[in-house]
Amino acid sequence: MRILNFACIHWRANLSTHRHGVFLMLFLLAAVTPLPSADAQELASFRGTAVDVYHTRTLADAARETAAVYPAVKAELEATLGLRADFRPAVILLADRAAFEQVTGSRLIVAYAVPSKMLMVIDFPRASKEPFSARGILKHELCHLILHRHVPSIPRWLDEGICQWASDGLAEILSGSSGASLSWLSVSGSVMPLKSLDISFPQDGRGMALAYEQSRSVVDFITSRYGRNSVQNILTSLGQGLSVDEAFQVSLRTSLPALERDWQSSLGTWPRLVAYLMAHIYTVLFAFAALSTVAGYVRYRIRKRRLREEDEEGMFPDRP
Repeated sequence: MRILNFACIHWRANLSTHRHGVFLMLFLLAAVTPLPSADAQELASFRGTAVDVYHTRTLADAARETAAVYPAVKAELEATLGLRADFRPAVILLADRAAFEQVTGSRLIVAYAVPSKMLMVIDFPRASKEPFSARGILKHELCHLILHRHVPSIPRWLDEGICQWASDGLAEILSGSSGASLSWLSVSGSVMPLKSLDISFPQDGRGMALAYEQSRSVVDFITSRYGRNSVQNILTSLGQGLSVDEAFQVSLRTSLPALERDWQSSLGTWPRLVAYLMAHIYTVLFAFAALSTVAGYVRYRIRKRRLREEDEEGMFPDRP
């Protein structure tokens, strides 16, 4: 998750040791409304072979583990993306959920990356619980740093879609939505145009979750139709300075609008619609039962009214 309008990250450290106290001041501004700054926190640090990990005192073990798994995560992403992570990033592990939410302005977000500072910030207690994994979240955020290192102007939907795909489907937000819901949206014509997701995602919970879901679905469609190397080809073209439309034309031999139409058509197939109904079978049954109850009550009222009118006609046959 990238926080727009990054203002300042400042720390003061004693460089004579690898583990030292660090005073971290995070001042992040949201894209539209300024957020309150997080309180200053005393952090310790752990210097790994390829990454620096800053952490609250209670997360010392997590910091060592993060530094230990980083080289493998880095190698996996380099192989998947075809891009080098030729930088030394910093990771901040926080345990204070309230402070983290104060910075992000959202309860859904469990981590975010700041590409301009090669920095990843993780709400570790939540990031290490189901449906997340600390390793997967680290991989997702590092993916953002790598992409922006080589393709600074990558569209938001492609950025998030690729990073979910590269980190085994893991996003950085809490979401109760199901992938099958996109099928229903495609039938109702409610899928968001990719162009509307170039710069930013909706800020409401449902809209944000659907934007993440939609971004992952598009990249899955690309890799299933054109192969896993298609992502590397697109990134190579973008890295050479081509526009998004040009990159898709060169890499996939199709235009982005044509690919978007094909993707949306694939969402509305009967197998996907059946999958949606099966995934929401209890909701469907409940709705059907509720509608049946309402229909039965309406029929009862109509029949009762007719019987009353017939009784009145029988009692007063000569009434004008």
